[in-house]
Amino acid sequence: MKKRIKVFATFGTLILLVAIFFLITNTITKTTGYSITPIQDKSDFEICLEEQYIVLYINTADSTKTLQQIELKEYLEYTNIINCQNNNQPCIEEQINNFPTWIINEHKTEKDISFPDLITFSGCRFTK
Repeated sequence: MKKRIKVFATFGTLILLVAIFFLITNTITKTTGYSITPIQDKSDFEICLEEQYIVLYINTADSTKTLQQIELKEYLEYTNIINCQNNNQPCIEEQINNFPTWIINEHKTEKDISFPDLITFSGCRFTK
């Protein structure tokens, strides 16, 4: 019987400690605005890019090498990449003749683009 009481007491203490930790961290977050755990890892700019229509058309057997040469490679995760060598139907439909070709919110650019171009065509504001 005593063993059962000890198990329940230990379990109850554990639940109480977890609840106290949650309340303390919640209070710290509300008071200071800082969170114990990261609330958001992405910037407003990156969130905006996710909401845009961004497609990059390439035509290569080695897409990894080609994508490493793209000026905006750090933003490729927000881009739909179509390799016309593997699937040329979308390229035919969009009349893609030069590579790389970017389509950002219906603006077509038949060359690699720069960061200022990405800001202009996406409509996303970049702030540090």
